Amino acid sequence: MRKWIKIVMVAFFVNGCAHQQQPKVTERSIYFWKSVFKVSDDEKKKFHRLGITSIYLKYFDVAWNEHLKQPVPVAQVNIIDTGFLHEVKIVPVVFITNECLQKIQPEASDSLAENIHRLIGKISGLYNVHAREVQIDCDWTTNTKEQYFLLLQKIKELNADKILSVTIRLHQVKYISKSGVPPADRGMLMCYNMGNLKDPDAGNSIIDVQESKKYLANLTGYPLPLDVVFPLFNWKVLFRNNNYAGLIQQLPDSLLYPPVAKKIDNRYIIQADTSLAGYTFIKNDVLRTEESNYPVVMDVAALVNKKIAGDSLRVALYHLDSITLSKYSIHEIEDFYNSIH
Repeated sequence: MRKWIKIVMVAFFVNGCAHQQQPKVTERSIYFWKSVFKVSDDEKKKFHRLGITSIYLKYFDVAWNEHLKQPVPVAQVNIIDTGFLHEVKIVPVVFITNECLQKIQPEASDSLAENIHRLIGKISGLYNVHAREVQIDCDWTTNTKEQYFLLLQKIKELNADKILSVTIRLHQVKYISKSGVPPADRGMLMCYNMGNLKDPDAGNSIIDVQESKKYLANLTGYPLPLDVVFPLFNWKVLFRNNNYAGLIQQLPDSLLYPPVAKKIDNRYIIQADTSLAGYTFIKNDVLRTEESNYPVVMDVAALVNKKIAGDSLRVALYHLDSITLSKYSIHEIEDFYNSIH
């Protein structure tokens, strides 16, 4: 009798192990979103210590020029550190504004795709970059979906020898029937900018656990294979007369001391007209501090880890910058990368 019990227990154990989820194979990556590609020695040390193997490098933006009545490239990257460039895999990224999609005619998709393809090739050729993937970043809407997908089809045809990836916002996953699925090979799930930035009552529009839960129900069944990117950045959101008035970058909290400002939770209320770090504020302006705090990023990552499909993917962070990286320990950044497993 004991022998049979033992056999059944062993069989149950083996069968259970066979159905356990296999660990995912992940590659570590990071975004570089500044117009001058120059990496400090400290950034390089952290880069190598963390075992990062690829960089999503923004080549240029495509914005609508009202004077010319056509889309034009802006903020083209200037690569200074060509030596470091060739130590890693580079994925060229092109950001396209939604305004371009709203204003170009369908028949202009061919020429826009060709212009994007040509400029990517020119930049890659200039700096001797041999990329196997191209990424398009655009927060398309239901109104611009058809125009955007047509443009992607043209870009994909021109890059038949490369992987075409696209960024995917959380709302595009939740409302997949309205947003559609872009004609690409892979998607990069952006686990940030999930709240209403311009809402004065919002808590943290960059990343929020409760907000993320609202968007992840459809993640497992998303038709594109997905990579994932988590935020490292922070900013302050300015409200004037209870209306959104812009983003404030690199303004340290140390400048917002009494009597300059009064702090209530994650908000600073300016007490008198003043200028700080090159910004001009008036009395009663409100600055909402938004950050990518370690525990919050980890909690969101745990939710994504349970839902994201696929056994091989890239885990990326946004973005490579010494000031940004200095806010986290090596251990914390390691945890971000290891959160998908």
